[in-house]
Amino acid sequence: FSSSAGSEMIVDISKRRAVSIDSNKNLTFTNNGKITLVSEETAGLEVQSNYDMSIGSGATVNDPNMTAINNGVIEGKGNKQVAMVFTPEQDAWGLNTLENRKDIVLNGSQSTGIALNGVSGRAWKLKALNNGKIELNGTKSFGIALPKNSNLMTGSSMLNDTAGTITVNGSESGGIVVQSIIESGVLNKGNININSDKSFGIYSEITNEIKNDGIISLTGGSESIGLRSAGGFLSNTTSGKIAI
Repeated sequence: FSSSAGSEMIVDISKRRAVSIDSNKNLTFTNNGKITLVSEETAGLEVQSNYDMSIGSGATVNDPNMTAINNGVIEGKGNKQVAMVFTPEQDAWGLNTLENRKDIVLNGSQSTGIALNGVSGRAWKLKALNNGKIELNGTKSFGIALPKNSNLMTGSSMLNDTAGTITVNGSESGGIVVQSIIESGVLNKGNININSDKSFGIYSEITNEIKNDGIISLTGGSESIGLRSAGGFLSNTTSGKIAI
């Protein structure tokens, strides 16, 4: 199902979402309109994990795939907001996808474009994909984030793809953050533009190799870095570029 191009959803109550997907069958929602986040601790599109209750009471290979797509605009006007988020609920083996195809603009601090949240000791199959634009104007904000205690199952992925652009305008912020286990691979094929102080293109705390195959541009601000490691394994492919 989907929202129309001329529609607008406004989230002005804290701890609420514009759309939440939670089904025991395959389900896809596409936002073609505009979502405006006003209050703190709100989100635009949310995917919750679930298993197929019609065949059992736990996770199986037949569990449903949940997909949320932004093909419109998600704009955040406050702090602590997330445009697209995965929320762990039931243990399930289906693929949960968050894909941005158009525009995400977050103006507040401590906000995230696409967040893959988990729970310690458990794991899910998640996919975060940006083929659009993510713009961060507040401090301590991130384009795509895999926070601590959010380990992912085999087959999971995070990618700023070739058509994707993440623009970081707020200080102490970054394009892609990896703080939990994900398979080794390329996380950036597109553009990450850093225009602020004390910010970064990609940050990692894990030992699996995380690769940059796109362009990270440090065009403004000071004390910013393309690839930042805190015990992580980061590398630049032969096609990857860091422009200073």
